[in-house]
Amino acid sequence: MRNQLGFSMIVNPELEAASEIRRVLSFPSAVKVDTFSRGKVELAEFFVEDQSRLKGIELNQLHKITKTNILVCAVSHNEDVIIPDGNYAIKPGDHLYITGTHRDLSRFCLDIGAITNRIKNVIIIGGGKIAYYLSKQLSTQGIKVKIIEKDKNRCQVLAEKLPYVTIIHGDGSDDELLNEEGIENTDAVLALTGLDEENIVLSLSAKSLYHKKTIAKVTRMNYIGLSDVLKVDSIVAPKKIVASQIIRYVRAKMTKDHDSAVKTLYKIVDGEVEAVEFKVTEHFNYLQQQDLWLLIIVNGHYFHK
Repeated sequence: MRNQLGFSMIVNPELEAASEIRRVLSFPSAVKVDTFSRGKVELAEFFVEDQSRLKGIELNQLHKITKTNILVCAVSHNEDVIIPDGNYAIKPGDHLYITGTHRDLSRFCLDIGAITNRIKNVIIIGGGKIAYYLSKQLSTQGIKVKIIEKDKNRCQVLAEKLPYVTIIHGDGSDDELLNEEGIENTDAVLALTGLDEENIVLSLSAKSLYHKKTIAKVTRMNYIGLSDVLKVDSIVAPKKIVASQIIRYVRAKMTKDHDSAVKTLYKIVDGEVEAVEFKVTEHFNYLQQQDLWLLIIVNGHYFHK
C-alpha cells in the first residue's frame, strides 16, 4: 500500500504496541524494553525497589555484583533526570535505563536477584486489535495465551483467526472467572480493554491479589506516569509509540548527510531524554575511538556513550 499510494511512512499503532508488550515480557523484571541495531542491543528500564541488591551501590562498583557488559546510560528519580558518572549511588525509587545485549541484560537480572523466569502463559483481558497482534507474536514463541472478551461476536472472530489461542467469553473483571481460568498459575496479566481506567484497576487487582506481572494499555497521555504511584509494572501508550516513530522519521529526513541518518530513536524518561542510534561516517570526529555509538540527548544537551 505504501508503494502504490506513494506514502513515505505508514504506522500501525496497535501492531507497534503489541511489539512493545512482547519485548517487555521478554524481561519480566523490566518496565520497558527498546531495541537498537536490529535487535542486537537492548535498552531496558528497571525500577529499583527498597529491597534491591543495587541499593546504595555506586556505578563504579557494579562489577562487584555483576560481570556483565552493561551500561547505565540514564537515571530518573521523581522528576529529576541524571546522566550518571561512576560515582552515582543507586537509590530506591530510581529508574535505571540500561543498555546491553539480551544475554548480558538477562545475566544482569539474575545477578541482582530480579525474577527472570521465562513467561510461559498469559491472560489478556480485552480482545481488541492489540490482543490479536500480540497473541500471534507470543504464540510463535511458544507462549500459551488466553483472551477474555465480553463481546460474543468478537470472540467468534478471534476464535476463527487464532485457532491456537484459548478465547473466553466473559467479563475479565470477574474474580470468579479469573480464578476458573487459572490466574493463579499464569505468569502475566495484560489489561488491553478500550477503557484506560478499567485497565489500570485490573492491573492493580492482578498485582495486589495474585502478584503477577501486569501491563496496562492507556490512551490518555497523562496516565503514562502513574506506574510508580500505582505500582503497575508497565504502562503501554500506543499514541506515545507512534509519536516516537514519527519523530524518528522526521529526524532522519532532516539529516543532510544521508549516510549518518538517524536509524533508531526512542524517547525515554517521560520524553525528557532521547536515545538515538545513527550510522557513523568518515566525517565523524570520534571515528577512531568508537564504531558503535549511543547518543543521549537531555533538553538539547548531548552525551555520548
